[in-house]
Parts: sequence; structure tokens; C-alpha cells
Amino acid sequence: MSVGRLHLGGGTPTILSADRIDRLAGWLEQSFTLAPGHEVSVEIDPCDCDTARLDALVRMGLSRVSVGVQDFDPLVQKAIGRLQSLEVTHSLVGNARMRGISSINVDLVYGLPFQTEDTMRRTLDHIVAMRPERLALFGYAHVPWMAQRQRLISENDLPDPEARLHLAAVARNVLVAEGYEEVGIDHFALPEDELAIAASQGTLRRNFQGYTTDDARALIGLGPSAISSFAQGTAQNVAATGEWQRRTAAGQLATARGHRSSPLDKVAASVIERLMCDGRIDLKSVAIRHDIDIEYLKRRARTAIDELPGIGSLDENMLRSGSRETVRILAAYFDPGFAHHEGAYSQAS
Repeated sequence: MSVGRLHLGGGTPTILSADRIDRLAGWLEQSFTLAPGHEVSVEIDPCDCDTARLDALVRMGLSRVSVGVQDFDPLVQKAIGRLQSLEVTHSLVGNARMRGISSINVDLVYGLPFQTEDTMRRTLDHIVAMRPERLALFGYAHVPWMAQRQRLISENDLPDPEARLHLAAVARNVLVAEGYEEVGIDHFALPEDELAIAASQGTLRRNFQGYTTDDARALIGLGPSAISSFAQGTAQNVAATGEWQRRTAAGQLATARGHRSSPLDKVAASVIERLMCDGRIDLKSVAIRHDIDIEYLKRRARTAIDELPGIGSLDENMLRSGSRETVRILAAYFDPGFAHHEGAYSQAS
């Protein structure tokens, strides 16, 4: 099997020692053939990545570093339990650059406890000075019933919905003013980055890992809870590490559950991806590609527009999102599992 892209993440790979990273690289090389020009990206915690680990990742073929920052303000970091200084982050980025890593991605978060416009602007000033090629701007999701550590965060310390939107707008305006181009709904990239180029050419893709230029039809997830995507559907590995180890050691598949994509699922995936990537979609092209009655798609679009004025517009066959902030809601109307699902899939004659 030829692999074009390898991503280590969904946690903190740098928790592994340098020796274990070398062992992991060896196993991967034995199991897969890396295609010419392949990409290796790794999510790195700057607080847990010494030069030995970084060198081991470089030996693996590291070509892109993804660094989680969230916010540099000490009060915000204390509230979320993530202490990470500017100095250690700057050091990691510098060490990666020294080793020839030409692509740095930084993840930022808005809507955090005690976060204000001032803390956001200071964090952005520090990040922009490092000049990463890409940035992701995610909204904080407060789900204490799912994330135990969030139970220590009081909802009273979180920005209200209006303040959240303002923080997102501040970050967007700063990044655009600094020369970054908007990619999709929550990413930014320098104009010469392949992500920005793909967005401008209409070839941007989106998968479980976010925005990408990868057009491969198969994505294989290897670790606990990892999700795989195929033309036929999706599959997820068992989440418990111990059970995952038991199954893999016994030579068994670690798959815990899966979903076979129906014709409607595939139609929805086409519409949702283009809306999330381009903010618009030619419904006629989708109807032709999937051999479906275009009126089914138009009914979905009109339902969304009628129920939520301003969420989008339909001009002939072209559906456009009203804004980046609401595109997810518009896309949801094409999900077969959405409440307004008509239960009718009409093949074109």
C-alpha cells in the first residue's frame, strides 16, 4: 500500500521517547510504502518535545509541525490547565525551522475562560511574529459532561455568545491584515501555502482532520478511537487503549463500529464538503454526479433559507452560504439524519 500522507496526532505523539518514535517509524516503514513527495505531519506539545524527540521525528521524515497554543495569557492558561510559555513555544518553532521544517501550523482557540480582546490580540501578536504558514482558529466547546477537566471551569468565567463572536472577528481581522488568507470557515494560510492556493482554485478538501489538499479516497486510522474513511463508509477503532492493544496484539481488527454510506450520505457529503470549503455549491453538478433529482436538493436548500433568513441564497442552481459563521447550519440541512429529512431519494430518469 502506498501512503501519500502520514499524520501523528489526535493526542500528543511527543509523549513518546525518541527511541520509541524511532521504533514507531521502523514499524511504519515495514508496513507501508511511502509515495514520492509524501508528507509527514505531527502534532507537537512544545512543553513535551526536547531536541532528541524532534530529531527522531525529523528522521521519520517530518515535514509539517502542528503546534497547539490556544492562548498565551497566564490567567487563561491556568483556567484551562494548560501552562505553556511563549518562550518554550518560540523555541520549538525555532528548532523546527533550523531542522529544515518549512511548514508550521498553529492552533488557536477563542471563547476560553477569562479570554478578552486584549488577551487575544497579545496572543496573535506573538504568533504572527513567528510567521507560521498556517493557523486554525477554533471555538472552545464547553462540554463538562464529556470532558472531566472542564468541570473545574465555571460557566460564569466564559465569554457570552456575543463576546465569542467578537473574539472570532477580532482574530480574523488581525490575521487578514497580517497577510493571511481565509481558508474555509476556520483556517488561515499565507498566500504561497498550498492550502491557500487550493482554496483559491476550488480544489480544497475537508476530512476528519480538517482542511487539506489531499484527494485520496482512503484515510486509515491506526490508534485507539481513530476513524478511517473509505468510499464505502467509515469505521472507528475501539477507544479503550487496553482493548486496542489486546486486539492488535492478537492480530485482530481494532474496529469497534462503522457506518456504510447510503446514496443519500454520499450526496450530503458532496454538498457539505463544498459548502465548508467554498461557501457555495452548484447543485446541478451534484445532481448529475450522483444521478439524483435536483429538486430534492433545491427543496433542502429552500427549507433552510425559509426557516433561517440570511443563512444563504439560491440563484438558479447555485447555493451560497450567507456567512462563514452559519455555513455549518446550512450544511446540516443536507444531512440525511437532520430532522427535516424527507425520506425520499429520487433517481433522475
